[in-house]
Amino acid sequence: MEAANSLTNQKIKGKFVERHVYAKVNTLVEFVLANPDHNPPFTWDDVCNAYYYEDWTGQHYNAEERQEKLEEYDLLIDQLTESTGELPTYEERDALDNLVDARNDLRSATWQRVEVIEWWLVSDWLAEKLTAHGQPTVSDGDSFYWGRMISGQAIKMDEVIHVICEDLQILEGQTDEWQL
Repeated sequence: MEAANSLTNQKIKGKFVERHVYAKVNTLVEFVLANPDHNPPFTWDDVCNAYYYEDWTGQHYNAEERQEKLEEYDLLIDQLTESTGELPTYEERDALDNLVDARNDLRSATWQRVEVIEWWLVSDWLAEKLTAHGQPTVSDGDSFYWGRMISGQAIKMDEVIHVICEDLQILEGQTDEWQL
């Protein structure tokens, strides 16, 4: 990962972004989302990965991940509370208390909407990849929009762009490295 942002990789990721990220469309998307009563082509309910739960550690979960984590807590709690005929140790009681607290905190976590800083018009292919990597995306049926949650740096420097390029094996030294 040391060479993740090497000059060559920055150029490759820049070329990738040029192919798949078309234009900044904040005003358009924000107007549509702010006017749900005027028969818009999409609403916040249509935005993929627009909401999350946050646990006591600050970890974010979508609805499916939250359910899986709650089931994991329940399984661990069941294992710790199974009757073995012996009194639990102080460490076991402490671990149980911590698990119960964490589970209860996650159960009561509020459903929150992500904070999108910028909206970008992107290719349908990139929208699919971004959605798979937990990024907010939405379509109006013809175009695809990415809700970028950071700003202040070139898109080619975003971690999600690096991960997608890495998955494609197009970075320096990888199997399908793009030649510049």
